[in-house]
Amino acid sequence: MQTTNPNSQRRNNLAVLARAIWKKPGISRRELVERFDIDESSVSRLVALLLEMGLVESSGVIEGNVTTGISTGGRRRIALKIAASYGQVWGLTLWRDQVRVTLVDIQGEPLKTAEYHLGPYAGNWIDYFQRALGLAVNLAAEVCPQLPLLGIGFAVPGWVDSETATIRYSDEFGLVEQVCPQFWNSDFPVLWENDANCGAWCGLDKQESSADEIFVLGRFLEQGPMGLPSELSIGFGLIIDGKVFRGWRHKAGEFLSALWNPGHINPFGVPDETFGRSRTDSEAFLSTVTDLVRNLRFATQFLDPRQIHLGGDLKHRHQDVLTACSNLGWAQAFKLLKAGSPHVDEVSLGAARLVLDGLFQSPSAKRFSLFNGYATGRHDPLWRGTRLENLNPPVPQDMP
Repeated sequence: MQTTNPNSQRRNNLAVLARAIWKKPGISRRELVERFDIDESSVSRLVALLLEMGLVESSGVIEGNVTTGISTGGRRRIALKIAASYGQVWGLTLWRDQVRVTLVDIQGEPLKTAEYHLGPYAGNWIDYFQRALGLAVNLAAEVCPQLPLLGIGFAVPGWVDSETATIRYSDEFGLVEQVCPQFWNSDFPVLWENDANCGAWCGLDKQESSADEIFVLGRFLEQGPMGLPSELSIGFGLIIDGKVFRGWRHKAGEFLSALWNPGHINPFGVPDETFGRSRTDSEAFLSTVTDLVRNLRFATQFLDPRQIHLGGDLKHRHQDVLTACSNLGWAQAFKLLKAGSPHVDEVSLGAARLVLDGLFQSPSAKRFSLFNGYATGRHDPLWRGTRLENLNPPVPQDMP
């Protein structure tokens, strides 16, 4: 928490304390002093600023599940938390046949999730994107119209360079080196990320973690890019030492079976006919998922993950996946494999929480930190996001 410029130092110190409060709702000033080894008067002064900004609020006296007792000087310890009314963040899952939208408050708690089935993707990416954004606008206008919008996370299948907001390659949308649409001010926090990476992040939630985990996103596509009756799209999200691992080309986690043959259209080591029937034919699905499990078992030998999370359509067929594991004699899978909640879209929720993680980073670490412009003349007082009506340009209202 040391910088040479006094304004930058205060800005970074505020960001560090705000992140600690965001990570652990109910934390006290005393715990902040002990955690960061700075004097109590400095913490009190900075916390007072956060309270004045409206970003932090007191949630009452801390009870036993967080901290018990009286603080130094005989004063009762007061719990601090980020004010849920400060704003909202959106996460959008963009798939060629559907859009999923999750709205979260600033704590990352879901306010509403909705799924919209679209017609066949005709190849017009910008039109598709505007329709998807319009769905989010309409949902937020219905659920939480008064909450300022603090940022948007977009989850897309393919190789995504999140730093430059470029889709390097997406077979599903037919995109190559596509710079992502930018219909808003360049300062507005927007994150583009691979869909499986977003799902992997959702499993970590907000907690500081050094976990090594694999998220397996499997979903059936109708009218997919291969032209088969049904296509099982697979992507891996890798968490290594508590961080999303993207690879140097941003393509870590793309799936191609070790048993794949050059004559196959599909990326599995099964015939195209079998793969194309895997959604409705139980034997075809078992053959296809057995090939997936064989590859996944090999990956666990050198990645040594603590857990493997199943998401998308795979979580609804968890027992079938375990049957494939049993047939291969992979006993460890019964402890490793965890199915996600059927009521949660891990991908859109993870996209929103990735944005929040960036908002609560130090300004020097993330370009769209909440505190990036504070005390610089650009955002005084602290930036409060944008209203829904300020999203530009207007998006079509005749949504499906």
